[in-house]
Formats: sequence, structure tokens, C-alpha cells
Amino acid sequence: MFNPYLFIDDKKNGIPHNKEDIKTFINKFLTKEIESSQMAAWLMAVCFNGMNDLELNEYVNVIIDSGERLDFSYLDGFIIDKHSTGGVGDKVSLIAGPILASCNCYVPMVVGRSLAHTGGTLDKLESIIGYNGNIDINQFKRNVKTNGISIIGQNKYICPADKYIYSIRDITSTIKSMPLICASILSKKKAEGIEGLVLDIKTGNGAFMQTLKNAKNLGDSLKKLSQELQIKTEYIITDMNQPLGTKSGLWCEIEESIEFLKNQKREPLLNEVVFKICSTALKISGQLETENLIENAITSGDAYERFEKMIRSHNGDLQKSYKKNLPKNRFTLKSKKEGYITKIETEKLGYILLEIGGGRKKSNDTIDPSCGISIYKKLGDKISINEPILEIFCSNSTKLDGISKIIEKIFHIDKEVGKKPLIIYN
Repeated sequence: MFNPYLFIDDKKNGIPHNKEDIKTFINKFLTKEIESSQMAAWLMAVCFNGMNDLELNEYVNVIIDSGERLDFSYLDGFIIDKHSTGGVGDKVSLIAGPILASCNCYVPMVVGRSLAHTGGTLDKLESIIGYNGNIDINQFKRNVKTNGISIIGQNKYICPADKYIYSIRDITSTIKSMPLICASILSKKKAEGIEGLVLDIKTGNGAFMQTLKNAKNLGDSLKKLSQELQIKTEYIITDMNQPLGTKSGLWCEIEESIEFLKNQKREPLLNEVVFKICSTALKISGQLETENLIENAITSGDAYERFEKMIRSHNGDLQKSYKKNLPKNRFTLKSKKEGYITKIETEKLGYILLEIGGGRKKSNDTIDPSCGISIYKKLGDKISINEPILEIFCSNSTKLDGISKIIEKIFHIDKEVGKKPLIIYN
């Protein structure tokens, strides 16, 4: 007879699980025979003692089999997705997805919510009035076929076990675990029915993998597991020592993505990351002259048109969202001295966004779609006294008042310009 206490105790003591026990534990959790507190205890034990290859493979397959495995082989294009390990201001999925759909690919994308200090793509999309990220699986398939792209959250069809486990990890400090990260990412990707995958591994003080070594180890682990799952996969390592783009938050990141896709404003570092990810994806799909394809997708307006069609097919209303998501309160941080921006405490900036409504401390917390930050100065930029560094905004004045007193500690200003980090490391 299966004993959850002994199962947790084995992992706590570094004793490997057998395949059948892993399957039983996850399935009993789904039927509520295993309590959330017991799952949290096991996740913590995994954080300390990891999983071997056999455990990880079985865990991933059980997570996948908790829902459906989609099949898009009937479509006349390459089925691909991209995934980022998360950061602050990382809106690349919202931009790259429609571009790839415009370049003879199909993009069935399952995304998550905010996790610790990092923003969630689904939360950003749900800042659009009416956007439904929980459509049924047949509608999801139709949207992918019709628009070339559809973005949903985890639901009862796609790896539901991971959805519940993910929500526990978010509030129990069990995020930074290599096997749990790999399993959560790749179970969803395999279930999507994709042929190819590009992984954007973030590194720096605003990433889960804060060193280049850890980022490479994660990339190698993900690529190895992807190959075992028969997904053509490449990874790139990109910098997260500062927010990506000029906006960080919820609706404000949708706005910046729209400006990019409309070719109205393309912040250089964001542009570099988008082009690298899309180019890598298109090469996996077998296409050549990738940068020309990407540029044409943007300048022709086709990528934005696909984005807009996707939003409509999910019942989203962009026009209403512009009016509804105007923040009620704003605070501008101005520099108290002259010099150069030499460091940005990016993780702390992400937690400040969480405090003003951009994420959740508890699984039932509500978020404020209007909240966000506009970044006026980046690493290496020169700044003068009283010059704006950033603007922070939300709809709760009390929260904003508390944050305004600590926000200035986020930016380091020195007399000499520091070394700018690379945006792409490999």
C-alpha cells in the first residue's frame, strides 16, 4: 500500500523513487487523496535532493498524461514554440509568437502566470478586457489553424497536474529547482504537440539562474530532456541584469508589444532578443534568410494582424482595454545625483511590481492590470540631477506611497560608466 509519508521521507533522505510510486503520488494528488501540504513538503525535498534521470522522465510523463497530448501533424507548416525562464519586462512571447506565425509556422503556446518576481504572460494577456485564456481544447486547435497562433493558460486539458503544482511552488519557495523547472516547462511543450522549441534562458540579477554557469547547466538539461521527448530544441542565454524593453507590468507590456509589432517603437535590446529567438526558431524549421523574413513580417503589418486576430478569437477587446487600464496613481523617481547607471536591482524591481499588484503573494490574490513601470534609464546611461529614472503607476495609492520610499535604492549611480552587459551570451 502506498504511504505518502514514506514517499516524502525517501526524497528527504535522498533515496530514489521508483516509477510506480511517482505515478501514484501525482495521481493521488489530482484526486485530492494527497494534500497540498504533502505536495509542498515533497517539492521542498526535491529542491534539496533533486531527481535522477529515471525519476525526472517518469515525473514528466505522468504530468503530460494528466491531460491530453495534442497532434497538429495535419497542418501544412512547422509546429514550434518558444519559452523563457522568466524575468522582468519579458514580453518576447507576445511579439515572437505572431512573427513566427507570419513566417510559415504554427505556434500553439501554453503559458503561465507570474512566478515570484517574474511576470506571467497569461496575466499580461488577461489585462486585455475579455481575453479568455481558458478556451476549450477544440477552440484552441481551431485558433492555431486559423491564426497561426493561440496562447492559453494551463487548464484541465494541458498538464493539469503541473498547473496545481505550479501554484504551490509559487508560494512555497520551491521555484529554484533544476528538475522541477525542466519538468514544468517541457511537459507543457510536449503536450502542445510541437516539433521544435527555442528556449530563452535568462541570467543575471533579475533571473532565476543568476550566473552564466547555472544558466548553461539549465539549458543543457532542458535540451537533453527535449531530445528524449523528441523535440528539436535550441537554447540561447540572454541578459536579465535590467528589465527588458521600456515597460514592465501587465497592460503596459501589451502596449509595448503592440508598438513593436506595428513597427512604431522597437527598443534596441528587446529587438535584438526578439530577432535572435525568431531567427533560431526559423532555422529549426528549415527556413533560410531568417532576418529578412522577420523584418518583413513586422514591416508588412502581417505579424500585428495575426496578433490582433488572435486577441479577437479569444474574445479580447483592445480598444476597451486602452480606456479601462489607465492607472489612477503615478510616481516619478528622479535622480538625486549626476553620473551613470551602473547597476539595477532587477529582482527587487520585480518584487516591487508584485507589491503594487503585478503578481501574487497568495494563490487567491487579485492583480491590478493597470500597474507597471516605465524605465527611462538603462545600464550605462548618463543621468543628471532631477532627471527621471522611471515612472511607477498603479490604481492603489496606498501601495504606491509605500513603494515610493524604497524605489530609489534599486538604481546605482556612479561617477564613472560601468561595463554594459552583453544582451545575448551565446
